[in-house]
Amino acid sequence: MAELDNEGDTDLDWKKIAEAEPFWGVLSLDQYKGPQLGDEQAASFFRSGDLLVESIVKDIRQTFDGNFTPTRSLDFGCGVGRLLLPIARLTLGEAVGIDVAPNMLAIADRYVKQSGLTNVTLVLGDDDLSQLTGNFDFINSYIVLQHIPPARGYAIVQKLLSMLRPKGIGSLQFTFAKDRKFFQHEAWTARFYRRDGSTIHDLLPKPLRYPQGTIRMFDYDLNNFNALLATNGIRKSVTNMTNDDGHLGVHMIFRREQ
Repeated sequence: MAELDNEGDTDLDWKKIAEAEPFWGVLSLDQYKGPQLGDEQAASFFRSGDLLVESIVKDIRQTFDGNFTPTRSLDFGCGVGRLLLPIARLTLGEAVGIDVAPNMLAIADRYVKQSGLTNVTLVLGDDDLSQLTGNFDFINSYIVLQHIPPARGYAIVQKLLSMLRPKGIGSLQFTFAKDRKFFQHEAWTARFYRRDGSTIHDLLPKPLRYPQGTIRMFDYDLNNFNALLATNGIRKSVTNMTNDDGHLGVHMIFRREQ
């Protein structure tokens, strides 16, 4: 039986996922399963990152800065480098990728070297972002926060925002709701439940323990997230809705004014 861990310790999950399914853990399509990809699969995988970054840059240039070209960038939860590589090509100076899984960083380093990029720094992450120094004028995180329990995630977002320079651009994506089809996975968290109108209360809850290596999905409160932005000098944002197999989310692109 697989080793069990507590709800908050998602970092251990990702270290295990990074060993067995590093690409599928980033982009959950069957063609990306396995510890490594063939040339054709890798080209498709990284091309998807190129297209996403192109879309992000388009929104930034249309809304905030027509000449947007960052001098120092950060990709939080960089994984194997799917978004980090195009971000590095966009960035005039250093592009930093941070991730909690050493094997993700090792794979990212291999693709960085294959691409010939010389401006990339890879950093092992923790909740305090203790290995990061200095500030950035572009901070990105996409399909990452939803895998971090919100109590930890809000604190991480606060630290990321504190590292964003005035006039710097942020690009953060997270989920806020699930399709009803996922409710069956919540059934085992309590022996009984009570419905109070539209609210369901667990009765006699069971300890939340998962097989290590489980990809968990957490939903964030839009009000809490917007409050973080509003109290960190953000006055305007572009919000794009996301829907990944019934996980509803938002991708917010914004500029720090002060």
